[in-house]
Amino acid sequence: MKKVGVLSILIILFSFGLASATIEMTQPLSSYNIGDEIYLTVTLNPSSVSGSFEINLVCGDQTANFYKIAPAESAFSLGQVQKINHKIILKKEFIGNMSGTCDIEASLGQEVAVSNKFMISTDINVNVKTDKYSYDPAEAITLNIEAIKFNGVPLNGFVEVSGAQSFKKQIVNGNLSEVLTTPATIEAGKYDLTILAYDNDESGIMNQKTTYASYEIKQVPSSITISLPGTEANPGESFGFGVDLYDQSGKAMPAELSALVIPPTQKDNVQFGVAAGSTGNISFLTNSTPGTYRLIVSLGTLSEEKTFVVKAVPKIDMSFLENSSLLIVRNIGNAAFNDSINVTIGEGVERLQLNIQPGEERRFNLRAPNGQYDVKVSDGANSIQASLLLTGRAIQVSEFNGLSALSQYPLVWGFIAAILILLGAILLIKFKKTRNYKDRIVPEKREDIRVVSAKAHMKKQFLEIGKPNVSEAESSLNMSGKKDYASVVSVSVKNNSSLGMEARKKLNEVIGKAGDRNGVVDWKGNHVLLIFSPLLTRTYKNELIASKVAWDIKTELDEYNRRFQDKIQFNIGINCGDLVSSLNGGKLSYTSLGNTVLLAKRISEMDSGKVLVSVTFRQKLMRELKVNRVAPLGNTDVFEVTRIADTEANNDKLKDLLKRTNFG
Repeated sequence: MKKVGVLSILIILFSFGLASATIEMTQPLSSYNIGDEIYLTVTLNPSSVSGSFEINLVCGDQTANFYKIAPAESAFSLGQVQKINHKIILKKEFIGNMSGTCDIEASLGQEVAVSNKFMISTDINVNVKTDKYSYDPAEAITLNIEAIKFNGVPLNGFVEVSGAQSFKKQIVNGNLSEVLTTPATIEAGKYDLTILAYDNDESGIMNQKTTYASYEIKQVPSSITISLPGTEANPGESFGFGVDLYDQSGKAMPAELSALVIPPTQKDNVQFGVAAGSTGNISFLTNSTPGTYRLIVSLGTLSEEKTFVVKAVPKIDMSFLENSSLLIVRNIGNAAFNDSINVTIGEGVERLQLNIQPGEERRFNLRAPNGQYDVKVSDGANSIQASLLLTGRAIQVSEFNGLSALSQYPLVWGFIAAILILLGAILLIKFKKTRNYKDRIVPEKREDIRVVSAKAHMKKQFLEIGKPNVSEAESSLNMSGKKDYASVVSVSVKNNSSLGMEARKKLNEVIGKAGDRNGVVDWKGNHVLLIFSPLLTRTYKNELIASKVAWDIKTELDEYNRRFQDKIQFNIGINCGDLVSSLNGGKLSYTSLGNTVLLAKRISEMDSGKVLVSVTFRQKLMRELKVNRVAPLGNTDVFEVTRIADTEANNDKLKDLLKRTNFG
């Protein structure tokens, strides 16, 4: 009885196995683009055959049928295993706009099998790169485009570029490289590109992606123009000129330009800065050298030159010597005065024909019968007038030779000579008496100021006799000042405009200490110029002072940057050379001769956090400065200061050693 029961159960289970249908299918990939094909194999082992057999693509609430057999009895047999191979083509003519998360459903009657989820997309991953961002005008721009479809397959299609540049090219295996060109006169600025990558078939675009890229064209100085008011300048007047700087497209651009004035003598050239788009002035003295002057305005290797002529103009200055009857005529012009002047004494007029060279002075005695006279002297353009007490027999104007007064009053001068001889004799007798008491009377010892100055100089201490209270300097065209050999320290602060309050406070504090060494400060944008001129320091050896100030500034700024996050990005350059300077309104007004200031500024821009010096400056301190050679600036050798030797302390130690060893 038990064996019959077990057998019945096995028969029932086998019957159920035969009654259940099996639908299996191969699984699709995880992602597809439009135009792809899905190869599908469906295996059927039906337990019942009814209704229809279908293969459908389902994306959300959208369904597309790709295979259908109805009625199913016509193609399938109960219990017979069958395989159906089918290709699903993902084109719009078959699936319309279906996309996103999808699956495939295979069904036979009421039995359904569903595939894994997968994605259908029209997207393309496009990566666009240029070989760099900023370009000079007319420089080649290399554009590299990489396009990979959503399914990970490189794109074979087309790329269309529009915007600043336009072209259409075929892209093969997902890569395209194109060289773009720009005209030499292109305007500076940012240029945008729109890049469309796509593939297509006979019905149109299947997959596509639009992306964007940009590049920048630099503003490059291309030309300088100089505007002169005329071709001639008058001595004793200012000669104005305008300067403009234009880029490659002819558009005006700002910059600090260098102006160089070269006199006819080719000596004592004057160099100063002038802003593009502004006007500069050259002030000439009345005795400035006449002839052709060259005005050269430059920026780097770009330059423009104009010439003008300073006219030869004689000019005399007439004056009366105070409390005398002496007329002084001086030629303060730049050409010989070969003309006459009229001297009116009372009712009489004397005409003097003069030939006076520039800088020459002539003196004349005015005589008339004893009395007070209104005297007027005129050269036709200018005149002077005074009431003078004159003596003589007749109205007369004669050249002063220094002996006329003696010949006119011999008795008076004889009397004066006798008195002088008598005084001399009295002083001589008194001096002899004083010598007899030299051992008993010790005079108070007083050092002459020159001795004091000499001793102070030996100790490297400089007397500050009448030191002017000057702490600022300004660059201007100064052709009437004194030419001296000065040292210039340029502190380049690259992030000056973005410094915080504490950093700016520290910078001002450090720079202000230059005043302790009699230096003056001229702020020029991102550059701080420290001028050490003999006019203020009272010494011509300013190189060591300048180098020590620069080293102190570096030391303090390095310490500040180590402790605080708001860093001061600085570098220091030092040069020495000729400056024409004078004190005006509490400031040191200076003009650089040659490249004294400009070279210091350019050296300070070469590196960061260092003290760099020109070869000229280094040669002045061969013993004191320990340096390393760095890359040259053009044709100028530049050195980095690594240490400043304390030669004064070494000398003191040597003297002390010699003294203790009985050699000093």
